Amino acid sequence: MKLFSLLFLLFSVFSCNSSDDSREQQNNHSEENSIFYKGMDLSFQSELEDYNLNYKDENGIPVELLDFVSENGTNLIRLKLWHTPLDGENSLEDVKAYAQRVKANQMDFLLNFHYSDYWADPGTQTPPASWQNMTNEDIRIAIYDYTKEVVTQLKNQ
Repeated sequence: MKLFSLLFLLFSVFSCNSSDDSREQQNNHSEENSIFYKGMDLSFQSELEDYNLNYKDENGIPVELLDFVSENGTNLIRLKLWHTPLDGENSLEDVKAYAQRVKANQMDFLLNFHYSDYWADPGTQTPPASWQNMTNEDIRIAIYDYTKEVVTQLKNQ
């Protein structure tokens, strides 16, 4: 037991390197490989555009929203996906079109699958109408197939 304690102590002492060079290398390495996301939820933006809303900068000059937020440091946009929405908002086609615009502004997007035809949150989890009478195993397969199809379509555009 004494040998183990001694080895542990020696390992601990020699593992603690207070060299400024070592810290500087670690900081440079982590800065090069890390991304700090500054994001926004614009899930309803394509629907809001149907109302011809105008966005303005701090000087009252009209701006295109995605250009403006990108130029001001936003680099991640959240989009939500509904399975088969009645009005087409937040459908796969809607999300694909908006995702292309996000990418054109050099931003990433975070896709939230709702696995519902409308809003889903912790208190309301209604599966898509087309999945209502499925067995658990069929739902598992449907979720897998749907998710794979969505990701494939987004990746291929």
